[in-house]
Amino acid sequence: MAAGKTIAVSWKTFQEERWKTDEAAIKAVVEAAGDKYISTDGQNSAQKQAADIESLISQKPDVILVVAYDSDAILPSIKAIDDAGIKAIAYDVQFEDPNSLYITFDNVGVGRIMAQEALKVKPKGNYAFIKGDKGDPNATFLYQGMQEVLKGALASGDVKNVCETFTDGWKADAAQKNMEQCLTSTNNKVDAVLSENDGMASGVVAALAAQGMADGSVAVTGQDGDKAAINRVALGTQTVSIWKNATDLGTVAGKAA
Repeated sequence: MAAGKTIAVSWKTFQEERWKTDEAAIKAVVEAAGDKYISTDGQNSAQKQAADIESLISQKPDVILVVAYDSDAILPSIKAIDDAGIKAIAYDVQFEDPNSLYITFDNVGVGRIMAQEALKVKPKGNYAFIKGDKGDPNATFLYQGMQEVLKGALASGDVKNVCETFTDGWKADAAQKNMEQCLTSTNNKVDAVLSENDGMASGVVAALAAQGMADGSVAVTGQDGDKAAINRVALGTQTVSIWKNATDLGTVAGKAA
């Protein structure tokens, strides 16, 4: 009987609840096939992720799934994977490599839903856009979806874009700082915050709470269905969390690997 394959994953971070769901799904498929699963945690650092991938390559896996922290910074590491004759999969975060398979959700579609839900409760007003990390194409895909939905309202002046900022590493504390600066610059005149994920929404809500504004009067979006976010939706401090089935994505990627 032939020896099993080794499937590796280079995670950009393992601090967000979301990735634990993906990992469980990938691992289940890999281990059910009699193959070995190994992984590393880039801890939201392009340098650490590059070192992680070097170390994974030395273990000679058959496939490396990469959740890139920075889509440009990752390219030398992807070339090293290709040069080593190992297959690469861009998992959830896009990078440009003709030899790699790219598996993700419809992130533009997620952005559309966020904007649609915000418009339902705030058809007019000042909107803030707390985008993800600028090195992650998903931050731009989400924003693109939002803009498609808001185009008419922005053109008519019903909706005004009063703050728009990328957030380092999609981090909650960075999102909180961005939101604090937005509230200062607008004199607290914000009606909706299109936060691109639940982790950042926690920072946004903390910034609103400090100003006595986390009472549901400001619409706040997120995605991933984090338990804390679902609780905020129940409490009324967050308007919506877009849930994407990370188990499905992980299963598809595990099978592809």
